[in-house]
Amino acid sequence: FTMNYANIQFDGDKIARVAGQIERQKKLKRDYIYPAKRVDMDDKGNLLLEGKTFNVGDRTYLDWNDAEAAADEQALGSSQIVVNDRKASLEMNRSAYVQLLNRLDIPTRFADKVSGDKHAPEVRSMLVRELLNRDDRKFLVRTLNGKVRAVLSDRYKILDNSDLFFQSAEKFKEVNAQMWQARLWNDGGGFEMFATAQHIAGEVKTDRTFDPGDGWQSRWYGTEGDVHNPAVRVSNSETGQGGCNANLSILRRVCANFCVWTDGVSVIHAGGHISADDGLLMSDETRQKENELVWLKVRDAIATAFDEGKFRAYIDRLNDCTKDVIEEPIKVVDKLAGEYAISESRKSAILTELLGSGDRSRYGLVQAITEGADADGISDEESSMLNTIGGQLIESDQHYAALVG
Repeated sequence: FTMNYANIQFDGDKIARVAGQIERQKKLKRDYIYPAKRVDMDDKGNLLLEGKTFNVGDRTYLDWNDAEAAADEQALGSSQIVVNDRKASLEMNRSAYVQLLNRLDIPTRFADKVSGDKHAPEVRSMLVRELLNRDDRKFLVRTLNGKVRAVLSDRYKILDNSDLFFQSAEKFKEVNAQMWQARLWNDGGGFEMFATAQHIAGEVKTDRTFDPGDGWQSRWYGTEGDVHNPAVRVSNSETGQGGCNANLSILRRVCANFCVWTDGVSVIHAGGHISADDGLLMSDETRQKENELVWLKVRDAIATAFDEGKFRAYIDRLNDCTKDVIEEPIKVVDKLAGEYAISESRKSAILTELLGSGDRSRYGLVQAITEGADADGISDEESSMLNTIGGQLIESDQHYAALVG
């Protein structure tokens, strides 16, 4: 990794850590198909699954090989695996818990309230049990290291982060693009990465009247003006929080921030009912074969992101947006914050950047928004949202008109 923009070296070590984490998760993830009638929830909010289970310490496994691997890792040996014929009790994260309630049409606030009532802790579990016993559906239960991270429909199409990461990385290499950023969130279920290409570049004009007060000495580096490079954002969720996406993007060199367009490919995790017996799902080989078409679409979107003709059209679009003058920046930023539920501190930072730059154009607003995507302490989810808002405001004249109107 050699790219360095605006004295900002992107974190190659973090990318390597994310890749390693994705590989480790691949070994620890397990997927199960269970009829609703064989699923239950106890008073503590743990998911109960019928069938033989294997305990290693405080973790429960539904497959002997997984339990044996866990015992070996803890230097306990197979003799420390406890075999149970009772229901498995698996801890659920918050997301999986909410998903289960939603599938049963139980309001989350109601369930939380009754479960916290010391006089009736069993009300929630009794309601869940009754509704599950009346349900003819099957659920896909996704676990990671013995904990439930998602409760999904058996129509959920599994597109794993590990497959997406390495398919995309291979295509980046083919088109001479470099990975800039990679991150996981949503308890490891959500994944996002960016790549960009140095050998393709375009410039947004700076001949309009605006200046932060120092003749732009603090803004431009060397002899370059406002230079941009093509980029792509690839993202996925393994836990039902979104689809698999490859969106065309653009990277502004001076501050190393991204605008993410809607152009690209988006694949929802939906398909036919999974054909599988109750228990462990399909093999990795079978899953990869079924997903070959999706990976081809993602690779095509990556190739399109680094097409010079497509990139030039985006540069033209950015230049057009420098002509749209914002007459009431405070009002516009207020409306923006309300529309996207942006925090007061982030709203203030956007307004400060917009006014401080002197660039009161649509383009200037977009840069003020995306500048915050790399702010100290910002969450990955909020950073991703700011990148997306920037692209939406550039692409959609209607959206922008509603904001300034």
